[in-house]
Amino acid sequence: MLLFLTGMPGAGKTFWLNSFAEALQYQTADLDQFIEERQGCSIPVLFQRGEGYFRRVEKEALDALVQARQNTVIATGGGTPCHEDNMAKMKQNGMTVYLQASVRQLCQRLAQDVSSRPLLAQLTSRELYCRLEAILSGRQYFYRQSDIVFNTETDNFAHIIAQIQSLQRQNNNSHV
Repeated sequence: MLLFLTGMPGAGKTFWLNSFAEALQYQTADLDQFIEERQGCSIPVLFQRGEGYFRRVEKEALDALVQARQNTVIATGGGTPCHEDNMAKMKQNGMTVYLQASVRQLCQRLAQDVSSRPLLAQLTSRELYCRLEAILSGRQYFYRQSDIVFNTETDNFAHIIAQIQSLQRQNNNSHV
């Protein structure tokens, strides 16, 4: 099975990647890192070619990971589930977990490193808050389609893992 971590920039997808993989005894893959390796350049450089171009590259990379991997936790980019048919593809090929965090928490986490994030670079603290709030508002519809919502500020990680394992068992039993 594939487990896709979705959520806003700064929600902790890369941070939680190894924890989920260790708990489930899965491999890991970071979609952004996979894209950079395939393209031979950074995400900000790809974004300079236009967001449409980047989203096509992202979709191709997601398709490649879905075809090549099993028993893997995949950290997606913040916008991945919101473009093309990516959320449907992820749900058809595995389970999705929305790592939910407040805009305040996202700002605190991102304040040190917005330069590597093309949609957030060079914003003041107030602009960052407003921008994240607007992005979250536009993406919430897609994130909420995830199989599990993990509030990274309040939920218990062990409980989330138990939910995932329960859903896995249900899916395995329904395919017998």
